[in-house]
Amino acid sequence: MSFSQVTNESWFSRIGGSIAGVLVGLLLVVAAIPLLFWNEGRAVHRARTLAEGREMVVENVSNESVDPGNEKKLVHMSGTATSHETLADASLDVSVDKAIKLKRVVQMFQWKEDKQTKTKKKLGGGNRKTTTYSYDAGWYSKAIDSSKFDGPGRSKNTNPTMPLQGKTFDAKEVDFGAFQLNEDQIQQCDNYESLELPAGSEEKLAEKFEHRTVEIVNNQMLVRDANNGTSEPSIGDLRVSYKFVGPSDISFLYQQVGNSFAPFKLSEGSIAEFAHGKRSADEMFTSAETANSVLLWILRAVGFGVMAIGFGMVFRPFAVLADVVPFAGSLVGFGFALISGLLAASISLFVIAVAWIFYRPVLGICLLVAAIAVAVLVRMFMAKNSKVITVDKPVVLD
Repeated sequence: MSFSQVTNESWFSRIGGSIAGVLVGLLLVVAAIPLLFWNEGRAVHRARTLAEGREMVVENVSNESVDPGNEKKLVHMSGTATSHETLADASLDVSVDKAIKLKRVVQMFQWKEDKQTKTKKKLGGGNRKTTTYSYDAGWYSKAIDSSKFDGPGRSKNTNPTMPLQGKTFDAKEVDFGAFQLNEDQIQQCDNYESLELPAGSEEKLAEKFEHRTVEIVNNQMLVRDANNGTSEPSIGDLRVSYKFVGPSDISFLYQQVGNSFAPFKLSEGSIAEFAHGKRSADEMFTSAETANSVLLWILRAVGFGVMAIGFGMVFRPFAVLADVVPFAGSLVGFGFALISGLLAASISLFVIAVAWIFYRPVLGICLLVAAIAVAVLVRMFMAKNSKVITVDKPVVLD
């Protein structure tokens, strides 16, 4: 099901909007600078913290007994986490023994609105926008508020309130041999597996929905509209299932504190690494170093992108002015988009270089040279495109 809306925006309105956007663009450019600088420092501090941790970690510490000699030290441990608790969802009479976690998963069949907008330039500088709204029904774990739909189909595609929410039940104590995991470690035990629903569990759920049918289908309690005579789901239907975390093999790098653990604090950061399965200390440090590098490049790209968008907004009025003739506006827009990208690249490299000079001088100087080279290219490009071709006045012979 889809609907379309067509709106027209005048050239004067676009000019006003683009001029107002210049301030926002400048703010984005300014905001990107501290983000880039902070990111470099964060990555360097993290790398130094991990390198320092590699040198002092006590590897392959047994969890069979608490060794006082490792108190306050960074330890690497691998083993099986277990629980002796019975976790239960009392509201539906579902329980599981010796579980670290029990999770109720609830999905409701509901409408979701998607919209796509296509813009076409008109002669004279105006825009013609065609927005297509589509409505598709599906199973979603979070309630979708249909009152926030803004398309023309919002009145016909409404979602009811979600009558039952998902919930997670955690064990209060999780054993790790002679130790106990701390709350943060328990939260990270999330290797769930499906829980087989006991026979008759749908009866408790049926008490909550007197005017609906409840049955178990594919290990899920399916709550359906009693008046639905088809096999297809209807809006407001629910699917309820359960997952649990049982005994789990885990590995971690934490500080030993008594018979439990805490993040290991160093001068430039802390170490608190957790992984499922049995992994060596070297594997865990390598994984943490890789994650640090990936985050570094992601935030670099974000900083560059924010700055490029900011410059694009600053130059936007020029492209809109040229849009009186659509083809000319597109050319001008492309040129300023290229300039925005080059400026963002130059300033980003400069900021990163300054940050590295502050944190790592040798590599920082190399980056600074690269930033200057990009800046020179930007200036050459702008100078080339700003030249005006002149024609000498013809000589008239008597």
